[in-house]
Amino acid sequence: ILHKQRSATDNWEAATRKSGTYRWFPNITSGLPSTTSGFQWDSSTGFGEGLSGSNSIWGWKRSRGFDVQFNRSEGAGTYPHNLGQVPEMIWVGSLQRNDWHGVGHHKLRTADPWNYIAYMNNDSHGNSGSGYWNNTAPTTTHFTVGNNEAQSWNGIMFMLWCSVPGICKIDAYDGDGGTSNAVDCGFQPRYVMIKRVDSSGDWKIWDWSRGTNVLRLNLNNAQVNDNLVSFTSTGFTLISPDGTVNASGGRYIYHAQA
Repeated sequence: ILHKQRSATDNWEAATRKSGTYRWFPNITSGLPSTTSGFQWDSSTGFGEGLSGSNSIWGWKRSRGFDVQFNRSEGAGTYPHNLGQVPEMIWVGSLQRNDWHGVGHHKLRTADPWNYIAYMNNDSHGNSGSGYWNNTAPTTTHFTVGNNEAQSWNGIMFMLWCSVPGICKIDAYDGDGGTSNAVDCGFQPRYVMIKRVDSSGDWKIWDWSRGTNVLRLNLNNAQVNDNLVSFTSTGFTLISPDGTVNASGGRYIYHAQA
C-alpha cells in the first residue's frame, strides 16, 4: 500500500504484507524505516487499524500487473519475480536504513532506460550508473540490481509493476504546451501518477476521489488544488501547459491504474 494524510503535512508511507508492521517513507532519506501498529495485515478486506485524519490510501494485490520482492542480504545480482511479463516500473525502498528511494521505468530515457534511475524523494530527473540496475533490463522472469547500497543492502523492498490491458498502463508521453493533450490508456483510470523526466518536476498524483487536488510523492505537503489533468473514458487529458505535466517538447512518464 501507499499511504498519505492528504490534509496535513506528513510523510508518505509505503508497506506490504511481506514487510509486516515495517513501513518506509518515499519522500525522505533521513527517516529511518520503523514499525507502526497502524498496519495490520490480518484482514481479507483491509489493512489499517488506528489511522486518524483524512487519509488517502492506494493498494495493490500481488497478481497480474503487480509483484513484491525482497533482497534481504544477498547484495547485487539477479532476482526472480512473479509478474509473468517484463516489469515496466520498479520502486525501491530500504526497510533498515536511511537512504534514497529509487524508481526504474522502461521509458525513463528514450535509450537504455535501465541504465538510469530516478528518485521519489526529490524532483530531479535522475541519473545514470551501473550501481542501480547493473545496466541490465529486466526480463519476464528476473530483474537485476547493482552494487549501490540503496539497491542491494539488507532489507530492500522492490515493488514491480507492468501494464495489463484494461487495468494498468505504464508508459510515457510528450508534452505539447496546449490544453487538450490526450493520453490513451485503453481504460478510464482512477489513479494517475506523472513525472517529468527530461527536466526536474514533482511526482504528481491525482485520483478519482480527490478530483483536481494533487499530492506530490516527493513532498510531505498536504494536497493542493492543481487542475492540470482531466480523467476520460479512455485515459486522461492534460488541460494545461504547466511544465510539470505538459510543457511543449517535455517528456513525461506515467502510471495509470483502473
